[in-house]
Amino acid sequence: MESGRYQFTLVGIGETRYRQNVATAERLQKGQDRIAKTVTDLAKQAEQARSSATEIEATLRSAEKNAAAATEQDKVALDQKVAGTKTRLEKVKQTAKDLAGKATRAKKEQEEVDKSAKMAEAKSKQKNTKFSAWSDPITVVVKSKPK
Repeated sequence: MESGRYQFTLVGIGETRYRQNVATAERLQKGQDRIAKTVTDLAKQAEQARSSATEIEATLRSAEKNAAAATEQDKVALDQKVAGTKTRLEKVKQTAKDLAGKATRAKKEQEEVDKSAKMAEAKSKQKNTKFSAWSDPITVVVKSKPK
């Protein structure tokens, strides 16, 4: 080898398994769980409101029958009861309608979150990733042999 100054670097090439965007996938999974619970709760509340409306309708029919068969003195009190029951029925029906609308919107949102979570999970799957690592430059000084 001739005398002089030589520089070189070392390189190592490898392959590793790596997951990208893990935090995003986990966050979307939690969002999926949260919205699934919300959809379930809204569906239960809407069903309860519908069953309450059915019960109130039965009470209203009974009150209307009683009012029709009542004497003039009792009729005023029963008519007030019928009016109050009708008001309560309308409120319950409106609540049931609102809850059903909220449940529908929540299901649509759940579908969007499910789609996003599925895409994020696919992107965050563990993949083989190639890498290379370079060393700092190494300098070697070669001097001639004294004679």
